[in-house]
Amino acid sequence: MTARNALTPLQRSAAGAAVGGSGTGASRVAVAAGDDGDHIADVIAAAAADRAPREAAADVLRLLVTRLSMDASAFFLVRDDGVADVLAVYGRTRRRGYPYPLVDGGHPLVAPLLHGVAVTELDARAADLPTGLLDVASPRRGQIVLAAAEAGGTVAGLLQLSRRRPQPIDDRTRRMLRAAGHVLAMAARNAALSTASERSAAVLETAYAVSRTISRSLDLERTFKLIAVNAARLVRGARCLLFELDVLSGDLVAVASSEEDDEALVGHGCRRGITGRRGRLSRAVQPRSRRPAGGRPAASPDAG
Repeated sequence: MTARNALTPLQRSAAGAAVGGSGTGASRVAVAAGDDGDHIADVIAAAAADRAPREAAADVLRLLVTRLSMDASAFFLVRDDGVADVLAVYGRTRRRGYPYPLVDGGHPLVAPLLHGVAVTELDARAADLPTGLLDVASPRRGQIVLAAAEAGGTVAGLLQLSRRRPQPIDDRTRRMLRAAGHVLAMAARNAALSTASERSAAVLETAYAVSRTISRSLDLERTFKLIAVNAARLVRGARCLLFELDVLSGDLVAVASSEEDDEALVGHGCRRGITGRRGRLSRAVQPRSRRPAGGRPAASPDAG
């Protein structure tokens, strides 16, 4: 039984979704598989699993290192400004641990990959690569292979593999690298689209809920509470305090919070001057129980 046949119908369906469902993306991967169907099926199954993009990429990199006898591999996401940022790394690399240096997409050895060149082999020129690429390569590299990760007609990422002893890169390996890169790029792009869609839906829902409450009630406390709760929801993991300016005294009055623990603060109409002594306002929005071991209370990164 081949790896493709061993997949469940649900896995096969998910695999199709990870490479674009139907149409050009799915057919491209099917054609790229060719006589190497078992390998590509494994790649698709790994990327289509219900994981975050970083975890899926790490699993695919592990598979590529094993199947292609490489020492190290890495996957970069290309940002809108043309800079490549490391998403996942696997194997014995020159440097271990995040954050890795960014890679300038305008580098003469990188730019061709962002403009149509599918796979590039680097042997003697490997030392000329940007630091960001060398840091995720094998320490004793004799060969570095770079492959463009294309999704929707755009290069969304870069796939890098390296090993100590150079070996010929045949057509089957090139097809596998292109297909793996495409799957990873699609998985990352779909995750980004999903996040953007969820955020847009939350914004619309918040606007609707607030406008509906204002139109049906003159209860300002309820309205303020709704605004604070939904504002915190839009920025995941955030804590929102809503203040009203007292124009006569120049004080800020806490009128609502997204956290139930702050009800006492709101209930007493906590006033903090905004002229002369700004530190008092910052202390008002510090969490009361976050204290690192053996140190002073940690500043709140999400207070607003």
